[in-house]
Amino acid sequence: MIKKFVGGLSLILSLFIGMQSVMAQKIKVSETMYFAGVKLQLSKSLQAELKKEAEQLHRGGVYFDQKLQRIYAYMPVIEEVMKEEGLPEDFKYLPIQESSLIGDAVSSSNAVGFWQFKKPTALEVGMRVDGSVDERMSITGATKGAANYLKKHNRYLDNWVHTLLSYYAGLGGVKRHINNKYKGAKSMKVDTKLHWYVKKTLAHKIAFESYLENIPPQKYYLKTYNRGSGKTMRQVAYELKIDEDILKDYNLWLKKGRVPTGKTYTFVYPIEGPSRALDRLSPAYAHNDGNVPAEIKDYPAWRRVGDRVKKINGIRGIVAQRGEDISDLATIGKVSEIKFIKYNDIPAHRLVHEGEIFYFKRKKRKAPKGVDFHIAQYGETMWDVAQHYGIKLKSLLKKNRMHEFDPLKPGRKLFLRDTRASRQAIEYVEVEEPQKQAPQAKQEWKPLPAPEEKSAGGEAEKEYNSPKSEEVVVEQVPEEKPQSSPKKVSRAETEPSASTSTYHTVVKGETYYGISRKYQLSVEDLLALNGLAENAPLSIGQQLKVKNGGVTAKPKLISSDKIHKVQKGETMYKISKQYGVSVEDILKWNNKKDASLSIGEELKILSSLTQ
Repeated sequence: MIKKFVGGLSLILSLFIGMQSVMAQKIKVSETMYFAGVKLQLSKSLQAELKKEAEQLHRGGVYFDQKLQRIYAYMPVIEEVMKEEGLPEDFKYLPIQESSLIGDAVSSSNAVGFWQFKKPTALEVGMRVDGSVDERMSITGATKGAANYLKKHNRYLDNWVHTLLSYYAGLGGVKRHINNKYKGAKSMKVDTKLHWYVKKTLAHKIAFESYLENIPPQKYYLKTYNRGSGKTMRQVAYELKIDEDILKDYNLWLKKGRVPTGKTYTFVYPIEGPSRALDRLSPAYAHNDGNVPAEIKDYPAWRRVGDRVKKINGIRGIVAQRGEDISDLATIGKVSEIKFIKYNDIPAHRLVHEGEIFYFKRKKRKAPKGVDFHIAQYGETMWDVAQHYGIKLKSLLKKNRMHEFDPLKPGRKLFLRDTRASRQAIEYVEVEEPQKQAPQAKQEWKPLPAPEEKSAGGEAEKEYNSPKSEEVVVEQVPEEKPQSSPKKVSRAETEPSASTSTYHTVVKGETYYGISRKYQLSVEDLLALNGLAENAPLSIGQQLKVKNGGVTAKPKLISSDKIHKVQKGETMYKISKQYGVSVEDILKWNNKKDASLSIGEELKILSSLTQ
């Protein structure tokens, strides 16, 4: 069922290489496009309108990132159901448009779920909606219902573009907006008079089609489970060896009690994927362009409960340090990565920045008593504010009547406990804009030489996407300490000579892949030269050996086999951390296609030492 996960490395990098404006510039709308097998010939003005709308959909910073992660997770399931139901694949963009793939989304007209069904229509197409079950919140149940609805309409309209509009206007209402000459047509000429709902769906296809051509490797993907009839959520969670709260988050359709009998209801649940490649992508993908979070004024005090663990709003949390990642922080908090990701409203592969706040338990719906408002500062996002006050991002957005893609303007007064009244105007307060540091003169930088050789380096390159040719200073690493701890450097990308350099100093934004390309190495050779595991994090200022006497060194392996017997509650990732190896290695050594485990299963562990 789960497909299209392994794409080319060039695609993976292209999704996360820069700022939103760069992404928007890549959108091209040709004069011809297809929707559900219907050829659409677009006027010039309509091409421009669709391009603008698609570019708007690419904006939103961390919210766009989160939407993209939901799309990557749910889309393989949606595509499979649509294929089984015989619905054209292009309709997969409709739930993105309707709900941003948020299972419990509710519209102002009381439409609910992934496909935004009102209760009467949901019942009409065979979904169950009552106090025990609401299939509108089931990704499989709602998709089947939508397929039934659309196929029924197309039998009358005989045109999938008109059928698309009927999803909004209904079978009776759509007749006022369509031309009967296109009934049964396989080609249509359209211009800006095309109904706005159809234009919006076409814009979603343009905006997200390239992302879905090859879904990049994911930390977690969704599997389905159909044998829950008559069982409780707890019983299903036990069978799947997954935390019950996590299972609930992905299956909001089961409101209470047991799964009804007499019909198949499908659970979806996350399972660790075989690839963790996104861990090492450029920090340009992280929210706020990788900047240190803005300082929050009137910040509630932390209460210390341990060495690093503290409490705010009654919730255990931690302030991230340099070089830490999601796995490190989840381990400190003694929670699974899946829980950690859900608790902190972040994508699975998100990079961690020094100074950011993360929690080990679910955040609350409101701020502590006495903390009623927050004034937005320059550089802040709604995610920053939610984290600083220990509030669920979703709750914070609702209290301020904001959508996830709405920008946060400096000076806005944000409600932290109550909900802003619908007729109450948004208030703004004047806030001081931080002063920008003037650029300094450039000085030559050389990579650190190895003890036995001299190295040659190039000049520091301009910061990626810098609007001007600003010159920056890179702090030089002392030569007498080739293996010193990482030193702080400025945001500049170095360009050492690939032919003669022996050591490379890591700067902000670099990846193993980018460094290996500079020195004409494979990623595997680069890791082997430095005795690093595949998932080892990069730190700014870290010294990497990139040449060994002109010849790439191959590691000498000293190995011995171990057998690990899987215990209750263990995951593939937990086992990999226990033995200091990667999940991919365990899968390869045991000829496993995925990371699923059974209690008592024996796994072969190859213990290797690089010399």
